[in-house]
Amino acid sequence: PRSYVLSLAHGTSRHFFFILPHYIENGVQFGLLERDLSPGLGYAALAALAASLGDAKEPRALLGLPGEATGWLFSRGDGLAAAAVWAREGTVLPLANGLAARDLYGRTIPPGSGGLGGLGGTSGTSGTGGTVGSSGSITIGSRTVYLIGKPERFAAWKPADPAPPGEISPAPFSFEDIVPRFLFPADRAD
Repeated sequence: PRSYVLSLAHGTSRHFFFILPHYIENGVQFGLLERDLSPGLGYAALAALAASLGDAKEPRALLGLPGEATGWLFSRGDGLAAAAVWAREGTVLPLANGLAARDLYGRTIPPGSGGLGGLGGTSGTSGTGGTVGSSGSITIGSRTVYLIGKPERFAAWKPADPAPPGEISPAPFSFEDIVPRFLFPADRAD
C-alpha cells in the first residue's frame, strides 16, 4: 500500500499490482488471490487502502510528524480526510481527538488495545502496524497505518499546501517502439 500512497501523492495516472490470480514463482506467492481464488492478504491490504483513502484527492505531505515518521494526507471526498503514515522505527504520534486509526488490513485499532493481534503484529514496535494508547497516542512502525477524521484534526502535523493539479502520464506508446528479438540456442543456430 505504501507504493500506492506515494503514487497517488505524486499524481501517477496508472499504478498496477503485478498479478491478480494466485501465482507462485521461486516459492514466492505474487498474486492477490489465494489458490482457491479467495482474497489474499495483499487483496485485503489494497481494499483497506481504498476504503480508508476514499477519493484520495488533494495529497499533502505531513511535514510535522515526529521522528522518522512519513505520512500523506488526502481528502476522501466525504468531508473527511485520511492520512497514511509509517515510520522506520517505532514512533509515537500524539493523536487529536476524533481520529480513527486502522491497520494495514483495515481493522480498527481501538484506544488502549495494547496490540493488534492476528495478522498485524502485537505491539507498537518496529515492523508492526500500530497501537493506540489510552493517552491519545499511536505507535507506528513500518506497516502503513490509516488515520481518518475531520481535516482540521491533522493541523498539528503541518500538512503542506496541496500540489497544483497534474498527472504524471506515461510516455506515448507505439508498437513501432517494440523491437522483437529471439535468440536461437547455440546448438540450433543452423
